[in-house]
Amino acid sequence: MRLKVFLFIIALLSILAVHAQRLDTLPIGSQQLYSKYMKRSSTYKTIGWVLLGTGVVMFGTTYLVNVENGWNGATQGEDLFGVGIAVAALSTPFFILAGASKRKAKLVLKGERLTSAILSQRLYYPAVSLKINL
Repeated sequence: MRLKVFLFIIALLSILAVHAQRLDTLPIGSQQLYSKYMKRSSTYKTIGWVLLGTGVVMFGTTYLVNVENGWNGATQGEDLFGVGIAVAALSTPFFILAGASKRKAKLVLKGERLTSAILSQRLYYPAVSLKINL
């Protein structure tokens, strides 16, 4: 009985080894999916930098105008000061989304499993596992 199980495992592993020797092991459409995620990452990163730059300029300009006036109680552009901080803070989710998209692109390129609400298919990578109960 042990010999049959051993031969079955050897046969299974040899089939998987032969299957893994293909030159193109990426699933169909992986390159397009990788390009899509990298483009999305670049777009989110650009939006994040634009929002951060705009917020810093708004915040800095208001700060400098009020410093020149000596903060004498009649501050100019208090709303612009708060909006600048809010716009700069709004850039954070876009940087997070850019990083997430980049990680997804790397997973697709490596061929690892990737599931998402956006994807209608699941991608898998070839692997073998062996479990020994002690």
